[in-house]
Amino acid sequence: MYKFYLVGLICLALFLCFLAGEFRGNAKCKEEFAEKTIENIKDNQTIYENKRKEVDEKVFSTGLHDIRSILRQKYTIVD
Repeated sequence: MYKFYLVGLICLALFLCFLAGEFRGNAKCKEEFAEKTIENIKDNQTIYENKRKEVDEKVFSTGLHDIRSILRQKYTIVD
């Protein structure tokens, strides 16, 4: 009778170890996914900031004379 309880206890312990490993694996997977998402957000933010700086530099470095000459070149009335 004791052997039956001992085998049952060992089987229960193995099953609980299996469940603990599965829960730990799921938590680790979610953690890795969250880290990758954070990295993607940071990369996208730096790309956005770099593009914004380029646009700001173009806008602030262009003077009124440059804008007028560009408009004359593009939108003149052709005879």
